Amino acid sequence: MKNLRDWTYWFTWDPIPVGKIFNAMQARKIKNLLIVAPEEINTIFFQDRKSLDAFIKFCKKCDVEFKALTLSPTVSSNTRWFGLTRKDYFLYWECFFGHQIVNYNIRNNIPLHKPQNIKKHFIMLNRRARSNRCLMVDLLFHKDLFDSTFISWHDVDNTQLDYTFKYWTPKLMALGDEEEVGTLGALPREFSQSFMHIVVESTLDSICITEKTYTPIYHLQPFIIYGHPGIHAYLESLGFKMYHSIIDYSFDNIDNDVLRCEMLTDELKKLSSQAPQNLYADIFDIVLYNHKHLLKLIFEGATNQWLYNLFTSNSHRLSHYYLDILQNDQKRWEEYKNMINYKKYLT
Repeated sequence: MKNLRDWTYWFTWDPIPVGKIFNAMQARKIKNLLIVAPEEINTIFFQDRKSLDAFIKFCKKCDVEFKALTLSPTVSSNTRWFGLTRKDYFLYWECFFGHQIVNYNIRNNIPLHKPQNIKKHFIMLNRRARSNRCLMVDLLFHKDLFDSTFISWHDVDNTQLDYTFKYWTPKLMALGDEEEVGTLGALPREFSQSFMHIVVESTLDSICITEKTYTPIYHLQPFIIYGHPGIHAYLESLGFKMYHSIIDYSFDNIDNDVLRCEMLTDELKKLSSQAPQNLYADIFDIVLYNHKHLLKLIFEGATNQWLYNLFTSNSHRLSHYYLDILQNDQKRWEEYKNMINYKKYLT
């Protein structure tokens, strides 16, 4: 993209009426349109292939060049979300939530929640009961993994969900000092009392890495993800390392969602028979590497400069918001490390 100041930015979270944008396009007042939605996989406006193709056709009719900045990567050949097959129209901020997590913790002087005094093997945080999370918790119960897992569950009435529990009857489960289950909010004390984070990502339809995954990476906690097929391999393509010495990732290649989740929980069952403290010690070098690699991506990432150029070429308030997430103050990072005694977490 050249001459960014000639582009009209359309932010998905801006309350500007859609009709106003369409009218401006028809009146030839917009020549280049950039839809900005780095938190999303589908920019909200395009929920299916038909709507995307119709919008592309409309842009061509109005002689408008169109791009969309989203979260999702392009690497998955079998992605189920149609938009990723139209790569010529999409740009990606793949580490958006990584920037958000690191900056949030630094700016709020939050110490690392490194596992210590480990009491259980796993932790699974659930703010909203989506069908993929229902399946995971149902299988955890079925495979007698509840005693090995800290679980939060807040939706006891699942009548609105597209899932029927087979093994577990939902009930309220809150963790000790939990104020709000949210990885940008307060983490419960059980976070640092568990060996591994069971991450159920936001969607199974596309590879996307959100704060749910970046939080354990940042806080020196191993993780395993129930997400789109190939999600662990995608993380490796970003330079992260997986825990192959203790986990068989064959499940990650299975397209069937239920079977993939069953195979994943089989791996958890195997891990639950081993001492979590020993497991953590065995893979700590990888855990530490991933933490440092995340910081490298945030402070030195190759996409940072073009994103900086993109957001500084527009004066919209949301450009300032995203620029604030993108930018990192090395001096502030050094002050943060001194304040939390960062070195003590590295051994």
